[in-house]
This record gives sequence, structure tokens and C-alpha cells, in this order.
Amino acid sequence: MGREAQLFELIGEIYDASLWSEVVGNAGPFVGGPAVSIFSKSPIAGTGNVVYESGIGPYYRDLYFQKYVKLDLPRPGIISPISGSRSRPRI
Repeated sequence: MGREAQLFELIGEIYDASLWSEVVGNAGPFVGGPAVSIFSKSPIAGTGNVVYESGIGPYYRDLYFQKYVKLDLPRPGIISPISGSRSRPRI
């Protein structure tokens, strides 16, 4: 399957809420990342909650929420794939 076809398939999956676990699993490899997650966090409170994830071991997930979430600055609207790229929504 070509890259454009993969993109359109991924977009279609995003709009089908029943496929979100599959979407997360497909999104990481599509953008070149080994793992991906969708989570909420409160750096002020030092807590967070994983909603969907793929490719992240429990040790590293727990380590992030126990130690590193407290170091993150509040940045609403930021998407931070583990691959390292970041983007801001256009306003």
C-alpha cells in the first residue's frame, strides 16, 4: 500500500471511534515513531492518565508519570509523538 493510501486509511480510522486502539497502533509507524500514546496530564498536580497506547512498556509508562510528567510545562494543544517531532495547531 502506498503512503498516500496509508494516510487516507489512517484518517478514516480516526473518525471511527471504535478503532482508536488500532489508530494509535498505526499512527506511530506512520510518523516514524516506535511507540505512541494519547494521554492527559496535569504537570501542576504531577499526575496523568493514559487513554490509548501502543509500543510502550509498562515500566516506561509508569516512569514517565512518576518522574517526568512533573517536569513538563503546561502546553495546551501540543502533540508530542515519541519520535520527537512537535506541532502546534494553526489558529
